[in-house]
Amino acid sequence: MTRKNRQKRDSSWLIGLGFLAAFWVGVPGLVQAVTANIWLENSQTTFELGEAEGVSLNREGVVTLGPQWTVMADTGEHFVWSLASDRTGTLYMGTGTEGRIFALKPGSKPVLLFDAEEESKIFSLSVGPDGALYAGTSPNGLIYRITDGKTAEVFSKTGDLHVWSMVWVDGTLFAATGGEKGRVLKVSQNRVEEVYRSHDPNMVSLVRGTNGSLIAGTDQNGLIYSISSKGQTSVLYDAGETEVHAIAVDKQGMVYAAVMSGRSESNSDGKNEGAGEKSVLYAIRPSGSATRLWEIDDPLLLAVIPDPDGSLRVVTGNKGRVYQVWPNGTYALLAQLKDVHPWAVLPASDGGLWVGSSGDGKIFALGKPYVSQGTLTSAARDFTLISSWGQAHWQADTPPGTTVALVSRSGNSEKPDDTWSAWSGPILKPGMQVASPPARFLQYRMILKSSSDQSTPQLREIRLSGLQENVAPIVLSVKVGDGDDSPETQVESQTLRKIAWEAADVNDDAMTSELLFREVGTSQWLLLKEDVTGLKYGWDTQSVPDGTYQIRVVVSDQPSNPPAIALRGEATSAPFVVDNTSPSVKIAAVRTEGTGEVRVRGSVLDAGSALLSAKYAVNSGDWETVFAEDGIFDSSDEKLSFGLPGLAPGVYTLVIRAEDARGNVGVGKTRFEVK
Repeated sequence: MTRKNRQKRDSSWLIGLGFLAAFWVGVPGLVQAVTANIWLENSQTTFELGEAEGVSLNREGVVTLGPQWTVMADTGEHFVWSLASDRTGTLYMGTGTEGRIFALKPGSKPVLLFDAEEESKIFSLSVGPDGALYAGTSPNGLIYRITDGKTAEVFSKTGDLHVWSMVWVDGTLFAATGGEKGRVLKVSQNRVEEVYRSHDPNMVSLVRGTNGSLIAGTDQNGLIYSISSKGQTSVLYDAGETEVHAIAVDKQGMVYAAVMSGRSESNSDGKNEGAGEKSVLYAIRPSGSATRLWEIDDPLLLAVIPDPDGSLRVVTGNKGRVYQVWPNGTYALLAQLKDVHPWAVLPASDGGLWVGSSGDGKIFALGKPYVSQGTLTSAARDFTLISSWGQAHWQADTPPGTTVALVSRSGNSEKPDDTWSAWSGPILKPGMQVASPPARFLQYRMILKSSSDQSTPQLREIRLSGLQENVAPIVLSVKVGDGDDSPETQVESQTLRKIAWEAADVNDDAMTSELLFREVGTSQWLLLKEDVTGLKYGWDTQSVPDGTYQIRVVVSDQPSNPPAIALRGEATSAPFVVDNTSPSVKIAAVRTEGTGEVRVRGSVLDAGSALLSAKYAVNSGDWETVFAEDGIFDSSDEKLSFGLPGLAPGVYTLVIRAEDARGNVGVGKTRFEVK
């Protein structure tokens, strides 16, 4: 939640202010402030915070209808682990947990092609140059060859547990395997030749590079190997993530690696889960120099597919999203398949995608025509206080046959639940009032429609506003202390009191303050200063009698509100003493009590403060400290009794100087003679 800066920025009262704002949410009877809180979304960053269903979001921040997702087949299995297609357009699907392969011909329903009875998973499929289908299995690491659409034989036993990936290079089959040691194998009928053995337990991805080379990726340490046509192996790049799940090589030899932090197998409940937070798409030059081209907060980055225009399509697992990524790192959200967890991905001949899911074993086709309807649902927006809603505005292009509409709902919980209002009726054009009831949180949903699968509306900007209920300002404290300077007055600091207060307004309204004072024991407050815009004031107390006083600060939000609805908050200081009168010093007697011995008796009285100290000087000599008769100055009425020893006969002057706790000084004087 983003909070605006308040007038007073001390963190101690900001914490208290946050508590009070939360407390006031839902308080009835509050009037509304003037300044509206504007909610504006017009970029890829802001739109991405919401949930897209049936819409695409391009890198310029424009929302359009997305491509059509179509359920093409339901295998009836739990997982679709692998996909392959042949020249006739037949799609092959390798599944689990029964280790079956299904075939889907154009315009037909899927049929069971092969059941590997001793195997539970078909992790990889590949159509060979001979037109046969090759299937890599788990947990016995077999490779089957299936011909004539029905005849199956064990082509090779790899000796490993899993056959993760297969690729053909110049008529030769290579396989990436694992279980204990990830290997790249050269495979022929009943024969296996080890090309490279990694220290990682699985070699999970394998593609053809340039000039007959191989590019392979591991699971555990995220290593990407380059294997030349002569079998020489080197580490092309060491990624920081766990698994190099998919690799693609473009015509220029640039290697793109989808490196993820999730797991290479699904849990038994059919959900793909990852231990980390981010996955990364790397762009790696043939030299091994790499850049983090793109990253996403999804632990599963499943596929990377180069397109003719130089961009890439990538597919994520947990959120079921398809993105388009450009070589400069910009990207667009093409589609999101709601409540589906993709796993196996294969480019289709028409430029679309085949997607096999984990958890329900279905096959989806992502085409180029637009869906007829899609929605973008925002995240809930916190307006801090109960607010009423203004008009809805948006900017969109709507070709003939397309429309854009907005619905909204509101509530007082951060996450929308059954206490929220129902979705409102649709707003069909900008400038109409949002109909959701006043609340703290608001959520919108944009509905895009088209009557043709070849056209789409284009939504660029959404602007909504909320007007908070007006809440009275808060005066958290009022303090009165001694002042040493003041921009308002130029007086001695002895008579100046510095008044300081902490005040805030949860509506972020501008505030003015009014200062009043009264003497303790009286009921009437007197105006000291009005229209104070700051949070302190210097008060010259010479203009009031000595006494005990209090200050009241009244803060108003009228600068931001009409007088009829402006609200006030106030607080009163602790009592404090105003004492600008000097102590009264009386010398009662000066008597000679012996040879050169003089005894002085007197008193000091202060009307408002305790006495602090006293000193005397004889014949304008040095000041000497004298104590009260009872040994300590601790009251406003003290007796003095002290001696002046060693005085020769003659006439003398005596000055006694007394100071009170407020710094006021009083003086008593006398002349006496020593005989």
